[in-house]
Amino acid sequence: MKNKIRIALGDLRHQTRGRHSSQVPLGISFIASYVLAYNGSGEVEIRLYDDPCQLLDDIRIWRPQIIGLSNYCWNSELSRLVFKYAKNIDNKILTVAGGPNFPIKNKECRDYLAERNEIDLYVYLEGEVVFSNIVREFMDGKNAWDLKSSPINGVMSIQPQSEKLVYGSPVPRLKELDKIPSPYLSGIMDRWLNGS
Repeated sequence: MKNKIRIALGDLRHQTRGRHSSQVPLGISFIASYVLAYNGSGEVEIRLYDDPCQLLDDIRIWRPQIIGLSNYCWNSELSRLVFKYAKNIDNKILTVAGGPNFPIKNKECRDYLAERNEIDLYVYLEGEVVFSNIVREFMDGKNAWDLKSSPINGVMSIQPQSEKLVYGSPVPRLKELDKIPSPYLSGIMDRWLNGS
């Protein structure tokens, strides 16, 4: 029996004294639901995180092969630290960022990624579909180098040799939200809904 692809998805929150946010990580739970539905739940194992310390422990112990983290103005540096830690543990881990804290113009996108070489791929639109496509390519045997070198729709990266920006076409928005299975009904979000 072949091993499942281990995927860590995080919408990380800062912690000082207690939690800074009690929101459920809805965005990454939709991505997880979509990936499980369209890549086969028997093929992938996905864990969700909002606690950076828990994720850091699991990077060391569980060893995810793909890490996808949200990139908002309030957590981009935290996500960046986690990506750096992951690459120090194993530079073959595929690191994927996504979210609105990203430039619009191509030159600025390239500069942004050049300054953050711990990010392999940036999903600039429609996370569910695009991240699922990345997982499928990874399952087909492509590594970070391969994925960074050829355009993937909805993704930007820097080609390792030429250091040029590589990007695919935008992915259309899902018009039927029922294509994303409910993360509430599947149990993916139970941990955040147990009243504690």
